[in-house]
Amino acid sequence: MLATTTGELAAVLDFGDLGGADPACDLAAAWLFFDAEQRARFRARIGTVAPHDENCWARARGWAVVEATAFLMNSEDAPVLDAI
Repeated sequence: MLATTTGELAAVLDFGDLGGADPACDLAAAWLFFDAEQRARFRARIGTVAPHDENCWARARGWAVVEATAFLMNSEDAPVLDAI
């Protein structure tokens, strides 16, 4: 769930144990909801030091793929996936 204030991201609420406390799971939102410029600003603000180091950001990209696939597989707007 995303919380916004005046159209800007205010919070990302993560329900469930999808990432087993991996901070990369939360960072996946950078690819799911932001364009390249917004993602760069988000990353600059979060930083690239532990626990958000380069490996964490790489895992976050992977989590975004997993989450996007799950969203598509459960979307009525994605009939092409019905054949899978």
